[in-house]
Amino acid sequence: MTTVDDLRAQRAILDEQIKAATRAERLAKKVPPWGPEGAELYRAVGEAIRSIRLAQGMTQQQLATAVGFLRTSVANIEAGQQRVPLATLYDIADALGVQATALLPRNEDV
Repeated sequence: MTTVDDLRAQRAILDEQIKAATRAERLAKKVPPWGPEGAELYRAVGEAIRSIRLAQGMTQQQLATAVGFLRTSVANIEAGQQRVPLATLYDIADALGVQATALLPRNEDV
């Protein structure tokens, strides 16, 4: 038989799950200030950076140190939430040991 305390515990778990899902939905819909078109470009650049970094076994902190950034900046760049100036893109490419063009998506992909 289910007690009132059991139901309250289940309700608390469900409330936390709803709160987490609501936050995730809100963050997924968040469009950067440079607009939805630019958002796709920066998301693609960030994904390329993350992919190459992980393939080389490099941490976000190691990449951040190599380019003179905070780890949180690297995380934001990889998430497409922070614009990457062209000079910084070249610094990141150098730190990863690749050409800057390896970090850029094809025109038809953005």
